[in-house]
Amino acid sequence: ENFDGLVLGGKVNGLSAVDRSEIKAVLYVEEESFGSSREFPLELREDFSFSAQLDAVDIDSAYKYWVIASQGSTNSVHSETKIYRTADPYEESEKDLLSESAADLSASGVANCYIVPDSGLYKFKLVKGNSNEPVGEVESVRVLWESFGTYVKPSAFELISATGKDGDYAVFEVPQPSKEGNAVIAAYDAQDKILWSWHIWLTAAEMKEITYANGAGVMMDRNLGALSSAVNDPKALGLFYQWGRKDPFLGSASIQGSRYAVSTRNLKVATNTAETSTIGFATANPHKFILQNDSGDWLAVQDNTLWSSNKTIYDPCPAGWKIPEGGYNDGMGEQGLEDGIWAKAEIPSKGNYPFADIDYGKNGKVFTSQYCTPDTWYPAAGSIEATKGELFGLGVDGIYMSSTTFGNSDPCFTGLIIQYHSHQNIHYINCGGEKMNRAGGFSVRCCKE
Repeated sequence: ENFDGLVLGGKVNGLSAVDRSEIKAVLYVEEESFGSSREFPLELREDFSFSAQLDAVDIDSAYKYWVIASQGSTNSVHSETKIYRTADPYEESEKDLLSESAADLSASGVANCYIVPDSGLYKFKLVKGNSNEPVGEVESVRVLWESFGTYVKPSAFELISATGKDGDYAVFEVPQPSKEGNAVIAAYDAQDKILWSWHIWLTAAEMKEITYANGAGVMMDRNLGALSSAVNDPKALGLFYQWGRKDPFLGSASIQGSRYAVSTRNLKVATNTAETSTIGFATANPHKFILQNDSGDWLAVQDNTLWSSNKTIYDPCPAGWKIPEGGYNDGMGEQGLEDGIWAKAEIPSKGNYPFADIDYGKNGKVFTSQYCTPDTWYPAAGSIEATKGELFGLGVDGIYMSSTTFGNSDPCFTGLIIQYHSHQNIHYINCGGEKMNRAGGFSVRCCKE
């Protein structure tokens, strides 16, 4: 019984031992964040007892389980539903880590994301995003989740070995040798509520700056959270974000299939309700993807200020970087939509382009010296579908977010879209003329401030 697996067992009463060949018994298990249950056919022992191994069980999660057994067409037994909650290995993880000897990641600027290239002791200020506002009365600082971005789940503390609080700083330790991946560290109050959280981007890879044509601006050479920028490398897919939220969600572990990368705490899906559709709930539940409401937003009350042309406290990019502005360059823009970085670089918009233009076989688009220097690959990383929280469109869609919205009456944002429409046998690039719902989970390519 640990966070990697769970053994459930019991005994079925009320069946006859006369004709055991007619007995069919099934264990049903439902994890709290998902409505569908998993089925496990059971082999009953001579005394009608059973046990079943559940692999890849998530930490700190409630599992409902029950058994239905039948014998022939007349005798059926339905057990009562029981609940088991798994432990959280990070709950007692704090150590007395002194900030004096720690490298200060926030010295050059505070943010919601910090890049860590190697093992060692690190610290950052306990403030909200890129502000000086304290997050509140912090009782503890703990890891929320860790991930390699692959199908392999890390052991707890494999990427971040210890956390702590020293004065106004969160302190954490990266073990030797360090491993590449992504993690989230959270600050908790005395009631064990998350006050704020930070994305730790563990990568030693050299990150190049990409200069876009016509003085449009400078962007990262990779998606936020990516461990590579190489064409067709699954490590280059990066993380997903909902518009206006600072916290990351894992994408696919493969360039060819839609299967979530795994972490020590799996994705949780929150139904959109009056309670869940607020910025307060999102802040306190950074690992929960909030499904869309009828308007296509995850928020009950639309808020266009969560991200903007000036970096906000909810911006997910590291210090010195921000969410880019979006826009299109066909002369039809309004409210400054034509001022986006991709539009200024004259990347085509609102048009269908020949098959070869999207680099078929590269699962995305390589933009060359016509648009930027050096060349850079935008993977078609897919997205998290807004109504179910499922991966969608890997290798078909690359949707890149911007801070630009379509006004107070429109719950959408604009950005860069790379698509392949198989039914039309064409590829399609659109840098702002198409609207995306804010509740979807999409890629981020950070722009230099």
